[in-house]
Amino acid sequence: MTDIDPVKPIDKDPAPPVVTNAIAPGWRTSEHVLSVLAIVLTALYSADIIPTGSVYAKIAAVTATVLTALGYAVVRGSTKAAALKAAA
Repeated sequence: MTDIDPVKPIDKDPAPPVVTNAIAPGWRTSEHVLSVLAIVLTALYSADIIPTGSVYAKIAAVTATVLTALGYAVVRGSTKAAALKAAA
């Protein structure tokens, strides 16, 4: 038989379990830091703050910026979706 303390009320709604492998917010991940660095450098390059050789170099820099931002969003979204699916 279990010992029940008559003074302490019975907790009918216990707290949810603590998740130890929680997903870090996107801005706290290394891929975010590297992506922001790449975006800033290519934006400076395409704005001609960092000297460029031709119009094609500027187009390449803008393309790299867009692809970096999209790549980060896709990778972060798929990682988060997989982690949420595993937690469910």
